[in-house]
Amino acid sequence: MKTHPVYQEHFEVMMIVAVLDNAAVHNETEDLAQDRSDLELLRLGPYSPMCNPIKGCFSVSKARIKRCLSLSHGIMFDAPYGEKTELRMQLLKRTAERCISCIDLRLVN
Repeated sequence: MKTHPVYQEHFEVMMIVAVLDNAAVHNETEDLAQDRSDLELLRLGPYSPMCNPIKGCFSVSKARIKRCLSLSHGIMFDAPYGEKTELRMQLLKRTAERCISCIDLRLVN
């Protein structure tokens, strides 16, 4: 992430605050972010009205990621057994890097 041009242009010298809801996918986030001195995690309560604006941002980015991944459907399923998980993670990472440009202030304001 730190090598991405968007990060370098806007966030390189800033403390990043990641706001997490209680989605199951966020359960291991604290462990993954332990060694990051530039990252602060903020876990919200069960219902957090302040999260509503960001849902539009997530909706747009997830739709774009799903669209890109659907174009790679064959690649994901044609991988040799034992290599699928790694291939899927690489594909998801590349797709997320391509789609990050859709996130801007218009989506969260």
